[in-house]
Amino acid sequence: MPIKYDGKKDSYDYDKESVNFFINVGFVVTKKCNLKCIHCCETVDNNEFDLINIKKILDKLFEEGLRKVCITGGEPLMRKDIVEILKYAHEKGFNITFSTNGTMLDKSKLTQIRPFIDNIRFSIYGNEENHDRVTLIKGNYKKVIECLKLTQEFKIPTGLIMTVLKSNLFDIEDVVDICDKYNVGKLYLFSLMPTERGEQIYDAEYVSPENIFQEVAKNSSNIKVVVKIIDWRIEGQCILAYDNGDIVAQPSYSDVGNKKIVGNILKEEASAIWKKYPFKQAHIDYYLDYH
Repeated sequence: MPIKYDGKKDSYDYDKESVNFFINVGFVVTKKCNLKCIHCCETVDNNEFDLINIKKILDKLFEEGLRKVCITGGEPLMRKDIVEILKYAHEKGFNITFSTNGTMLDKSKLTQIRPFIDNIRFSIYGNEENHDRVTLIKGNYKKVIECLKLTQEFKIPTGLIMTVLKSNLFDIEDVVDICDKYNVGKLYLFSLMPTERGEQIYDAEYVSPENIFQEVAKNSSNIKVVVKIIDWRIEGQCILAYDNGDIVAQPSYSDVGNKKIVGNILKEEASAIWKKYPFKQAHIDYYLDYH
């Protein structure tokens, strides 16, 4: 069966045995970011990514059958041409998730990007105290709440990501309440990835997916939002594209930066890169919700 994507629920439906190409690609359109979150797994790079290459890569991915892309960063809203990128991807025919920290989002910007995205995703790290501690910016929690109010006003399907640490584990219930209050469709609970800043706090802050599940299970009868726990011990679940054409598997713990460059889409066919992708089953399993 073909891969079906429901943007309102941010959910996929497919037969695992029939998947023969990437299900979703996270397109890193910038590494610039205005936050310095204590757990961040990305390197920061202030170089501007090439718009022409971004469009070429979107063209090739679509031509070979990809229909779902997540526009991410860094912080995508740091690009002055982000609306142009979203419009281009939308007009190609992609289903688009827009992943942002929300700090640069306002009513005017949301009005510009709304026609081109299927859903939007923010990060939240617990209660106000813990969220601002993780992002290192006082008042950032209030900004995320403002964004949630805006997305409800604009009727944009919304998801939240919470990287779970020892210091915010018991805030999961608070985040679930936020999901209910603002009609969030899906809550992703990420385990900590030992990459970049995450590596520096890993020993002190890591919580296993099993312990995350136990915390969720305490209140499972009252949870309305779809909760998906992501175990970053499993390699290669996410496939990232960069403006230089590199297609990267993340995480890959035997490689530099915990990322494996699998191929380059500006130099070879995407189907050839998928054929040699070493973590196919992990990628295929990642996008299914199990209830």
